[in-house]
Amino acid sequence: NALMNQYAAGGFPRSQSRSLRHGTHQVSVRGQDAEGNWGPVFPMNLVVDKVAPVLVSVTGSQNPTTGVVTLTAPLPVNELGGFAAAEFWLGTTDPGVGKGTSVPFAVVGGNIVATVPLAGLPSGASRFNLPVRDAAGNWSNAVNTTDTVRPR
Repeated sequence: NALMNQYAAGGFPRSQSRSLRHGTHQVSVRGQDAEGNWGPVFPMNLVVDKVAPVLVSVTGSQNPTTGVVTLTAPLPVNELGGFAAAEFWLGTTDPGVGKGTSVPFAVVGGNIVATVPLAGLPSGASRFNLPVRDAAGNWSNAVNTTDTVRPR
């Protein structure tokens, strides 16, 4: 099987995973040593994630002591593989997929919590937009909230 041979040779080509449908696929793998001897075949699950997380809402709260705005969004119910990135931008113009300002985030108590530093942000009411990227590289929709940035 060509797929198995390519995997055993050191990698699963991304081009082959693109043709697979979303979901779990059982594949068989085996290894080959330096002398050309093949090991036993092992079945394993290959999970193909082609579905972007769907965010439904976000709230913002400013902490003047720490100088950050915390953006909190409930975890998407359609995402099981974890998250790799979060970003934000201000206003109504989306800078493009993956082109916002990267911010630290954590999953806390059923929420994605992103921390936006206030340094350099304009004072006054601002629309904060938050999308996240899952571990498979799919970007969510952006959700937004308006919060008032107060000077420190």
